[in-house]
Amino acid sequence: MTMPSPTERINGLSELTATLTERLDGVRREVDAINGKIQKIEDGLHSVKPNMAVIEERLSELKKGVEEAGRRRWAIVPALVGAIIGGLISFGMQVVLRLYVPDKQSGSATKVEIQAEAPRPSAGKPGSSTSP
Repeated sequence: MTMPSPTERINGLSELTATLTERLDGVRREVDAINGKIQKIEDGLHSVKPNMAVIEERLSELKKGVEEAGRRRWAIVPALVGAIIGGLISFGMQVVLRLYVPDKQSGSATKVEIQAEAPRPSAGKPGSSTSP
């Protein structure tokens, strides 16, 4: 093999340098394009950050509202239970009083009986009754 002359070596190196320069320029263009995309993404993120803060605030308010609604629901339960128990006690006392307390007129305890009522005269004419 013969050794290339210095001029041929320089020409080969010049071609190699031109090729490397082209490749480097391509890489620089790609890096610039990527930097532009990164900048757009960062701008988008900067515009989203305030919205995220608003969303987080609204979410915390919603959670507080749900907790408060749960407390309010449980706050009504004792009142309803008290009303039901009070009604049952009142009903029981009325039954006991009706069955076991003596009547003022007769002096004896009244019994619960179903009595048929006699037909009443109509309000139209005194003394006349409408019977079939």
